[in-house]
Amino acid sequence: MVRSSSLAQMLLALSVVPMAAAVQAAPPPPGWFERHQAEACAAEPASRTAAVTVSEIPAAKAGVRTRIPALRFERALDLRYDPALGRALGAFVDGKLGLVLATDKGLWLRLTRPQDLRTGVRTTSVSPMVDAGQPAAQSGSIYGYTLIARADGSLVSYDLSFCGLAAKPLANGRVGGGGAVRTLAVLDPSLRGFVAGSHIIAGGDVGGRWGEASLELGTTSRPVSLVPRPESTHVAERPVALVGWDVAGGCDLARFVVVGRVVTATSDCSPDFAVHTVRVLGDVGFPVTRVAEGRAGASLASFSFPVTAASDGVVLSATAPGRVAIVLLAIQAATYRPEQRR
Repeated sequence: MVRSSSLAQMLLALSVVPMAAAVQAAPPPPGWFERHQAEACAAEPASRTAAVTVSEIPAAKAGVRTRIPALRFERALDLRYDPALGRALGAFVDGKLGLVLATDKGLWLRLTRPQDLRTGVRTTSVSPMVDAGQPAAQSGSIYGYTLIARADGSLVSYDLSFCGLAAKPLANGRVGGGGAVRTLAVLDPSLRGFVAGSHIIAGGDVGGRWGEASLELGTTSRPVSLVPRPESTHVAERPVALVGWDVAGGCDLARFVVVGRVVTATSDCSPDFAVHTVRVLGDVGFPVTRVAEGRAGASLASFSFPVTAASDGVVLSATAPGRVAIVLLAIQAATYRPEQRR
């Protein structure tokens, strides 16, 4: 059940020092795994299976239009299951666990990876989330964790890569000022592209406007304030979802904005985007330079259906319990070159 690869990446990314030579990750201190297992993992929850009907959505009917060569439509799938299981909130994709969807009923739905889903009647493993509360939004993967925003304003993280679906919620933050988080995005931590250490972007409603906040992954609850964006005054043009995309021709954060009947993904460069950074490959970090910074405000793709969440190359449309459309995009990442020895 315990996996160390994501943990080693986390230790490296938090402590790596840019050098001309590769930087090797230090092993965790003695007893770390045992302490983390006690803190982050519960007993394996009782699970059951449920039927899921998977249908392919033809490209012509998927309603996806990519605007730059670095984004390419791959396939779209329609998943239908028992509405009593709730509405899917987001997508966590892991090489071992596959696709894990959190629902607003406090359940984990686990399927095979989106790329491997086949049409027909399939089965999903259904497991109750430990201390679920009232989930309202789910992030993608960050160091093997997924973040959950709850209706009471709390933000918690589950170490799915380490504990599987037996993960306990770890306190990560609490939203104040009457804000309500609707979406969570993860930016690639190895790029160090946002405000130092803050690679999670929360978006939602605050005072009748759209607001955002950046936060970091942690194990203590910290105050989080959604700050209204100046341009979010028109209801019809507010973002509905956020995603971290390291994409050539764009920047590291994309906002899905509704304009009329179309949802457009537009890119945005984070405030402290680093051209000089460290790329983590496995357990080794390599100092690199991004060839191009990307264009702020670039239009990346448009969708003719309501987008509710996204992570990596997976875009979700889940507006009602028991049904979710999954769109898979192939993303050409920005190019990097090794830094020259000085």
